[in-house]
Amino acid sequence: MPDPGVTLDLTQAKAYQTKEVMNKVLNAGGDALKVDIDNATITAGDLEIDTDALEAKVDATNTKLDAMIVDLAAMEVDLAALEVLQTSTNSKIDTMDAVLDASLVKQTAMTTDLAAMEVLLIAIKATTDKLDACIDGTNLNVATVAQ
Repeated sequence: MPDPGVTLDLTQAKAYQTKEVMNKVLNAGGDALKVDIDNATITAGDLEIDTDALEAKVDATNTKLDAMIVDLAAMEVDLAALEVLQTSTNSKIDTMDAVLDASLVKQTAMTTDLAAMEVLLIAIKATTDKLDACIDGTNLNVATVAQ
């Protein structure tokens, strides 16, 4: 039962139309506009379709698709060019690898030659030391030569 001490001023109340009440109900809370239309029947007279707007949307979409096709064709050309560059780069890498392998062979041969030269230099030094021991100033020391 309403409180007898409270009076309501209905002249300030807003009158809602049916569609406004439905709008408030359907848009209340986080489940806004979740409507079950399993049993709804729509007739052609109930729908209003702006065919000019639809055609404009289709034309705009087709224009964008055409631009995408042009872009894709350009991308295919770029991809082909990148493949050529990759093949060329791989060939150059293979050439560099072969050059490095040949260089390694030469370095190995040089190391071997250097070791042989070191042995010869040691032998030459030993012989030079013997010759130095045989020569005393400007005279040849015959006793040392006989040894």
